[in-house]
Amino acid sequence: ILAPLLTPHDPAYPSSYIDSFSVWDGNLVIEDLRSGISWHAPGTELSFKRAREGMRIEASFSVETIGVGGTESGSIEKGVPHFFIEGFYPRDGEALSLTTRFTELEPALLAQLSPALSSLKGIDIPVRGAFTLSVDKSGKMEIPSFHLSGKKGGVLHLTSVPAGSIRVDSLHIGGEINRNLASIRINEFAVDIGNIGVQGSGTIDSSGRTLVVEGNATVERFAVNQFDKYWPPVLLPSIRSEVLSKI
Repeated sequence: ILAPLLTPHDPAYPSSYIDSFSVWDGNLVIEDLRSGISWHAPGTELSFKRAREGMRIEASFSVETIGVGGTESGSIEKGVPHFFIEGFYPRDGEALSLTTRFTELEPALLAQLSPALSSLKGIDIPVRGAFTLSVDKSGKMEIPSFHLSGKKGGVLHLTSVPAGSIRVDSLHIGGEINRNLASIRINEFAVDIGNIGVQGSGTIDSSGRTLVVEGNATVERFAVNQFDKYWPPVLLPSIRSEVLSKI
């Protein structure tokens, strides 16, 4: 259907004069074969338009249900994430580039897409933001840039720390995802947790045999007598015990 939009005008091929193709109120299903996850979005709008060197793409949809392993696992209980996509596909087919804006997205919904994203499963904070995505002819995916922000009232579920769940007043993250979604670089990270402010940067890499996390952070307005709530017992337990005994 879309091939005529990529074909130069030719009187021998009447379909080459088609300049646009649109879908309204469509039922969109996006399947990730690697993770086995599918995204279901009824009421989707799609638009494909001929451009000078290829085809321009626009899409608008809201994801209402998510499936795993070919079966629907249930409706999204909280805010329905909405996506607006603008993209370009060149006539030579070298790479697809997309810019996506989104609202009301729960990061935990992305945790199953890649081991590098598994740390997102404890973030119960609706976020808004944008990211750019490029896919080359071999299917390799990169996200050269992304940024997201969360509104007040979200919750971080941290099973590794005694505090357990922590309410969040604000959240902002910006970075990039490389190596076919296996490596995440956090260029900027800022979160306000009540009276505590945390800023930092780091990397999460799952391209090897083990997950590697590196980073640095600064903490503001943190009361030292709260160390026991936020220092994971499994992290340097002997040093933790020594430090806590002196506070």
